[in-house]
Amino acid sequence: MPRINNNFTTSKEAISQMTLIQKQIYLKKLFGYDTLMNVERKQLIERQIISYLSTERRLYIKQNNEQKLTVLSEKIQSAINFLQNPTNCSNASILVCPMDGPDWGFGFLIHQICYCFLFSIVSGRTLILNNENAKLYKFNVKWNELFMPITNCNYAEHAMPFQPLKEYIDKNDTDRILVFHPREKVDSLSFFQSI
Repeated sequence: MPRINNNFTTSKEAISQMTLIQKQIYLKKLFGYDTLMNVERKQLIERQIISYLSTERRLYIKQNNEQKLTVLSEKIQSAINFLQNPTNCSNASILVCPMDGPDWGFGFLIHQICYCFLFSIVSGRTLILNNENAKLYKFNVKWNELFMPITNCNYAEHAMPFQPLKEYIDKNDTDRILVFHPREKVDSLSFFQSI
């Protein structure tokens, strides 16, 4: 193991601001590379420096990617929150997702809501569930007893008074409130064509 020359140590902050070449020069001085005559020791120090710098680079890239993903995640969550919690529900474009099948199980409801949610995002509409009090098939529990509301708007106040609702056709629909029936949209794949 090479000995460290304490005359050349510097702060972590200064090291973090160095370029790759500057770090290599610093580490060579730190390990007394230029004063060594033994070629094998110099090669050992070079391998250790390269190993250290490549490990540092991988960690930097990983940290940088995590920071980018965090920023991207925050942007997406903010956009969804803005869409799902409008300041004025009476003026918001709304997509109503039906939850009233008599024998819809938990898995089907999750699938239905996710599908409705995808279309609401693509069309820029606030998603409202038409019946959060619906009991889950074969369970003695209601949807709203398991999950928090997905929006600050509510069906009874912001969609029901406007019955009958027109059906969602595509993201260019101009009606403020539409109802979405995913079963009919599965075959058309219109969602994937709009991306």
